[in-house]
Amino acid sequence: MKRREKWRLPFRLASGIIGGVNAIPPMPTAPPKPLVYLETSFISYLTARVSPDPKLALDQAATRRWWEEEAPKCELMVSYAVWREIGDGNPDQAQLRESIVKDIQSVAASADATRLANRLLEAHALPANSSTDALHVALASVAGADILLTWNCRHIANPITLPKTVEVVISAGFKCPALATPAQLLEARNE
Repeated sequence: MKRREKWRLPFRLASGIIGGVNAIPPMPTAPPKPLVYLETSFISYLTARVSPDPKLALDQAATRRWWEEEAPKCELMVSYAVWREIGDGNPDQAQLRESIVKDIQSVAASADATRLANRLLEAHALPANSSTDALHVALASVAGADILLTWNCRHIANPITLPKTVEVVISAGFKCPALATPAQLLEARNE
């Protein structure tokens, strides 16, 4: 009678594997989509008529390009502050802006966001007259956004004030999102 040879694996299995040797390995999971807070200026650039100013027209084109190419790869959010601002101005334009964000999740107000906005203003990370801008940064931070997308380079995506903004947000116990323009994100993607 012929003796059966014992089959051996070329490697040693870790003990405690659920399902034993014949278990199907887990499927790799896709990395999570980045969470992107769309600040009001982004929505305005996206919906505005093309500007005769060449610089502004380029910024609008970058906004539209980001929206078409990158937005589908992201989880998007806005806030009540965005809704309040996009409703201002020309009623037809306001309606167009609202139609863009109607299906995007909206971050609610919170005591944490209000406290953080106040800290940003008190620390002079943002000017005293930019309380809504501080609120955008605070809402995005408290909500855990990875990116705050804006064209507000005077107060929000300002490279001079950015270190102070990041310092205040982190010292409050939150992660500061990247504060960037669509053009910066498109450029970073191509590097």
